[in-house]
Amino acid sequence: MNDDLHRMVGEVGGKVDSLTTMMRDYIEAHDKRHEKIDDQIAQAHADLNQAKGAKAALLAMAGGLAGLVALVVAAAERLLTRGG
Repeated sequence: MNDDLHRMVGEVGGKVDSLTTMMRDYIEAHDKRHEKIDDQIAQAHADLNQAKGAKAALLAMAGGLAGLVALVVAAAERLLTRGG
């Protein structure tokens, strides 16, 4: 009976070791997946920030262009009203 008990304890120990290895492998793979997701999120944030900067630049250029057009129209109006 003592030999059977030792054999059974050995089997349980082997199963625990196997389960521990499986869990470590799973956690490692899980961490790698999360690192990949974190990298993708960081890239998406960078892309959004770049798009926001481009939008701000376009709005500034549009504002400048609108101001220039208003200036030209005002100058044209002055020239046309003086001549008439």
